[in-house]
Formats: sequence, C-alpha cells, structure tokens
Amino acid sequence: MTITKKTKQRNFRLHVDHLKNAPNNSVKINDQITHGIRKTNKRFRIKKFDFMKEIVAVAEKVYVRTSKNIKYSHHELLSCLIHFTSTHVSWSRYNGTPEIQISGKYLNSIHLKYIEKGVYKAINERLLEIYLHNNRCAKLKHQSIDSSFIPNKRGIIKPKCKKEHREYDNVSEMIKNNRYNGRKKYIKISHLTCSSGVVLASHIFPGNESDLTSVEQTFDKLPINLNTKKYSKNNKYKQYFLADPGYDSKRIRNFVTERGYTPIIKPNNRNTINEEKKRKLTPKQWKLYKKRFIVESSFAWTKDYPIVNQMYEKTVSSYNGLFQLVNSIILSKKIIKDHASIRNKK
Repeated sequence: MTITKKTKQRNFRLHVDHLKNAPNNSVKINDQITHGIRKTNKRFRIKKFDFMKEIVAVAEKVYVRTSKNIKYSHHELLSCLIHFTSTHVSWSRYNGTPEIQISGKYLNSIHLKYIEKGVYKAINERLLEIYLHNNRCAKLKHQSIDSSFIPNKRGIIKPKCKKEHREYDNVSEMIKNNRYNGRKKYIKISHLTCSSGVVLASHIFPGNESDLTSVEQTFDKLPINLNTKKYSKNNKYKQYFLADPGYDSKRIRNFVTERGYTPIIKPNNRNTINEEKKRKLTPKQWKLYKKRFIVESSFAWTKDYPIVNQMYEKTVSSYNGLFQLVNSIILSKKIIKDHASIRNKK
C-alpha cells in the first residue's frame, strides 16, 4: 500500500505535536521543530500571478521609450489592445475603453511598433516559462499538432505593381484558395499544443499548401527549449508527438524522432485497397492518440476572439501579432487555473 503525500504530512505533524508535549524536551528542540515546519511550508508557497503586471514588465524591458512626451503608458496601451481583441470593430472605428479614450489609428501604430520590437513574442515566452514551471513533464507528455483555415476578409490578396504587373509583396502569397473551399481566399495556421491545449508554437503558411510543409517551421517557432532529447529514453518522462493522417510520412517521422519525440501518427490508408496491407494503431497507441483532440479545443479557444477568427489585417505580420496576444490571454487563464488547482491540493 502506497502512502500519499497528505498522509506523510499528517503523520509528521502528529509526531511534532507529540515531541512538543513530551516533558523531557527542551525549549531549544521545540524551536528547531517549529522552524523546520516553517521551512517546509515555504516550499509549497506559490507566487501570486498578476497578468497585467507581468506583461507590462516585459514590455518595459523590451521596448524602452525615450520620448519625453509620452501620453499613454505600457499598461494603458496593453489594456486597450487586450480590449480590442474582444471587439468586432476595425482599427479606424475603435475609440478605446470607457476608462482610456484612445484613437484606433494611434493604437494600430503602437501595435505595429510592438511587433517590430518583439514585445508580443517576449510576453508569450515569459508566460510559457511561468506556466511550465510547475508539473512541466506532465504538461509536455503529449504534444499535438494540427492546422486550421483562416478566411481572408479585408487583407491584401495579390497586390501588383502598375508598371511591371507583377507581385511585389511576398506576404500576400500566403493568402490562397484551397481545393476544399472553392474560390474563397484563406491562410492556414499550424498549432503545436501541450497536453492541456496550450499553444507552444504557431506558424502561418499559405492556404493551398499541405500540412506536411509546416511541421519543421512550426518547431522552429518554439520560443523555449523543451529538452525533448534529454527525456527520450525515459519511459516516465518521454514526450509523444500526436498527429492525424495528414502528417503521415517517413520524413516527418524521422524529423520528429531525431528531436527526441515518440511519434504516434494515425496511418494514412487512403490509396490502400487491400485490407491486409492497411496499417493500424495498436490499442496502446490508439489510447494515446485520442489525446490529440485537445488541439481542436485550442483552435476553438483562439477563434472565440473575433479579431483572430477571420483575417481583417492588411499584412500577415499584423495578424500574427494579434494572434500572439490572444494566445497570451488564453495562457494567462490557464496559469491562474493551474495555480488554483495546486493550492487546492495542499
């Protein structure tokens, strides 16, 4: 019979109470016992998480504004940007929050400046470090990948030079029509998520390309080191790579295995007629593969924000900045929920 952590702590407290009440114990021993209890309690303390405080500190560190006439602080600008992600208006019609009156065009210029300085990227990296600080191995145990279509509404489709009649904006080449969606213009976005659906890395690529082309670029966008090779030979802590039949290829399997993952990809038997030659997952692999559907939930969480659900921006880089900000908001909710569950376990 295994003894749980709560039982060990309760037995330890009973032992301490017994030593305190014993007649032969001196005052010095009692002080050592009480100080020992205080030290053990300090280990279980969790620093209170303040989302705005964390992201403002990152913004002030990454983007130092030297101008003397600064009307809005980072706290006010980030508050308006977070509020903007949940609205259905354009930049030109946005007027700020009830507390902070700000022009949408000026906020858009700040948004582009944050992208140039890498503020959104640094915020996402900082929040991932906080999220993976507790129970890291369990959160990275099952990592899933998938892609989703983002319809283009008002972005640049194919701008051409009037004189030479050729494309001059490489970013516009991402907005393409897909054979499954008729004449509509789309971009595709790839997610690599952890066991709880938190986005570890994302990559935007053209709407007419296959999912196989996005795997390597998605892994290149990882902001932190997951130490996959370190735990590749440990059955308890090794990390699994879960993917649907669209990622079934030898190149992807070799690429993922070289990085230290254990690939579990559902076989693609589309052109296999003979039943005997069809590949299947084992019952153990199928049980792990079912955990891949958390990546579908991550797309649903991000698409709850109207500014990300459809492509209204004129450039993909601007859309990617808003997408990173939305991911940071979702990640902050996960951190708060995670800290609350740890406190309840005490």
